[in-house]
Amino acid sequence: DVCSSDLYLASARATNAQYDVILFLGNALAYQDSWPDRPLPGDASQERIATTLSACRSILAPGGCICVESALEPSEQRTSNYIRFVETPLSDQTTSIWCVEFDASLNARTVDTFIVRPPLVHCPPVLGRVMFKSWLQTHETLAVAARQGGFDVSYDQPSFRHLFPVAVLRPS
Repeated sequence: DVCSSDLYLASARATNAQYDVILFLGNALAYQDSWPDRPLPGDASQERIATTLSACRSILAPGGCICVESALEPSEQRTSNYIRFVETPLSDQTTSIWCVEFDASLNARTVDTFIVRPPLVHCPPVLGRVMFKSWLQTHETLAVAARQGGFDVSYDQPSFRHLFPVAVLRPS
């Protein structure tokens, strides 16, 4: 099973490329094995993510870091459902309504996204709908994968786009 990040990283290693910063925006690390519409593999996510992080480490320049933007669900909850509204900073002022379900026992997260245009008070028409399945990312699972990949992780970083928290990984 090869994901697109595997192919890109192999190409970067072949050219001896070195990067000061590698960005995983919008849950990209969690979606690495399922994007766009593939089922999640049956093996453990931490090992798969640690493998990706380790490959990233091999192309980081000295002093470089990896920035991971992710929803980072609460570690203490086993299963949960919630709704999140995300304002899009575009001129059309669309809003994404996310119906999120995560299950820590399956290590999986599903986001059913509806894209609408305000006003939200009276049944706005749905402009688009997308459903994503991904690995569940929590502070704990990311920390485990980071350690396995040879990184220390810090979570006290400002958000890039005011969507998700950002974790910064630096080689141990």
